[in-house]
Amino acid sequence: PYAARNIKEVLADGDRYGVDHLTPTGGTPLMCAAQAGNLPLVDALLSRGASPEQADDFGHTPWLAALNVAIEDPATARNALGSLFERLAPGALDVQVDHRLVRLERSQAEYWVLSVMLAGLKTLGMRVSPRPLPIQRYRRGFFADAILAVLETLPEALWPAARRKRTYINHVLARAELGANYRPAR
Repeated sequence: PYAARNIKEVLADGDRYGVDHLTPTGGTPLMCAAQAGNLPLVDALLSRGASPEQADDFGHTPWLAALNVAIEDPATARNALGSLFERLAPGALDVQVDHRLVRLERSQAEYWVLSVMLAGLKTLGMRVSPRPLPIQRYRRGFFADAILAVLETLPEALWPAARRKRTYINHVLARAELGANYRPAR
């Protein structure tokens, strides 16, 4: 029902059980609508007070659920991911590094790379969807090609053309390595 044009059934369930009730799959209706890329339903749920910060058992918010779909099926993601970002993505990610809290803003490449990694954690080594490279490569962790494939589905306003290079992603990953001495200009 989350991909359907008729959203009345989902909204009626929200009235009956609460707008952030858990579905049988453990997500909220907003998460399911975001995964389906159903923008009218996302807008209706948000206007009724659905929380874009509500997390499932994996720690995924509706934004990370939508981003996970982009990882699994980049062609589908091109249609709605930019609009979902505007509605659901957090303004910043706060990450604890060496007992300090570091804020990653939307404009920073690290924000996007970390978001893709967080979204892809639960399906990284699975064979749920076809992968362009051997599955063994995915089980070792994240790598620049896989991250770039997702980031290239973003609209240019979110991920500029200058960043759409493998070398750029490698540079961002190298800056974040354990023991790296990179300090962003503040």
